[in-house]
Amino acid sequence: MRRPTRIAIVDGDAGLRSQLAKVLLHQRSLALVGTFGSVAAAIDWLRCNSLDALMTEMDLPDGDGLELVQTCLAMHPNCEVVVITRSDRDFDLLSYIRAGVRGYVVTHADNSGIIEAAFSIGIGISAPSPGIPQKLMQLMRRSAAPPDEDAKSRTPVLTRREIDILELIARGLTYVEIGAQLSIALGTVQNHVKSVYRKLAVHSRGRAVYEAQKRGLLLKEGSTPDD
Repeated sequence: MRRPTRIAIVDGDAGLRSQLAKVLLHQRSLALVGTFGSVAAAIDWLRCNSLDALMTEMDLPDGDGLELVQTCLAMHPNCEVVVITRSDRDFDLLSYIRAGVRGYVVTHADNSGIIEAAFSIGIGISAPSPGIPQKLMQLMRRSAAPPDEDAKSRTPVLTRREIDILELIARGLTYVEIGAQLSIALGTVQNHVKSVYRKLAVHSRGRAVYEAQKRGLLLKEGSTPDD
């Protein structure tokens, strides 16, 4: 039986930490090992404890979450770090991605996005990163290798449902929103996403969309069905 993913939450909002603790404590796939409201408290804990995943806010009361990310990954290189952000500021996101974060989640009023991201980590897939900034997508394109002429012959076959879900991901919908729109359960959405990740050999929403577009499985940004 798979060991629960040990996850710690760092956020300056005590109410959010309390809400997440109540939800995550009842999840078999997750083991909440700590909640912290500051960089200092989290770093002190990291020195003596281990974990599998860390979710941290960017702007904490005593400093920048980037320091925490760098310290965490220096101590625990295999930890999956996900950023909690209240905006899509390109500079911030790029700095965190360069530091080694695996994804980010933009907070919503009901915090559903953060809870969804934690669940995704618990079942072994990267946290959702809706609304990936255009600048980040451009950087990904510039850094990508030139397209392989034989790529089409090796293009994996996605089901109609998987393509539908990818198209909604490309529009920035969360897994919860996708489930509601397609009238399927959240777990079903996550299973389809895991299948897409496996077929495309990717580990994030943004990369899945990019690879699908590059291989002609989705319409490229700004195109129409008649282009």
